[in-house]
Amino acid sequence: MRPLLLGIIAGALGRLFGDIHLVGCTTAGEITPDGYIDGSITGVGFAKSDFITVSEAIVDLSGFTMAAASNLVRKATARLDARTGSRPNGSTFAFLMIDGMSRQEEKVVSAIFNALGEIPLLGGSAGDDLTYENTHVFVNGRFHSNCAALLLVHTHHPFRIFKTEHFQSFGERMVVTAADSELRIVRELNAEPAAREYARVIGVPVEELCPRVF
Repeated sequence: MRPLLLGIIAGALGRLFGDIHLVGCTTAGEITPDGYIDGSITGVGFAKSDFITVSEAIVDLSGFTMAAASNLVRKATARLDARTGSRPNGSTFAFLMIDGMSRQEEKVVSAIFNALGEIPLLGGSAGDDLTYENTHVFVNGRFHSNCAALLLVHTHHPFRIFKTEHFQSFGERMVVTAADSELRIVRELNAEPAAREYARVIGVPVEELCPRVF
């Protein structure tokens, strides 16, 4: 998404919501009351009578360390505790949005997960309509790249973390035999060029491979 448009959206969010606590990110499709669509803005709200939230921004993902994660979580939980007074186990969850083009998700999530202790963690990566160029996280009133937003949510309501998968296994296994782990590019499957072998296994011409087929 273009920086100018992001600036317009950020300004509109500020005018519409004022001092309401907002975090968000760019996407590659949105889940809405009308189903899964593209090119929209969607959100979920938490009533302040039932939920207390604080957020912290991570503005340099490439330099994020275990020590930085501990400091970040300690700061966030201290702010939350100052507002809740009492925070028993099972009353708080953490939500993380992270720049999907940073290629830092595993490192950052692992560090934060370890620092959170008993607080469960969920979240996802920002997208950009599958162009794989620029993704942004909205926190502190602005959109940022190379950034993540950690949101802590405390509530007296029961909750649970769950995971769904929209992939299905159909039996034939492939082995990654060459890859660029830094860029997350698979170059070979079963010692064959990756695209050609993937297309053969799923039974489509290689020129028809696209994100929707995957």
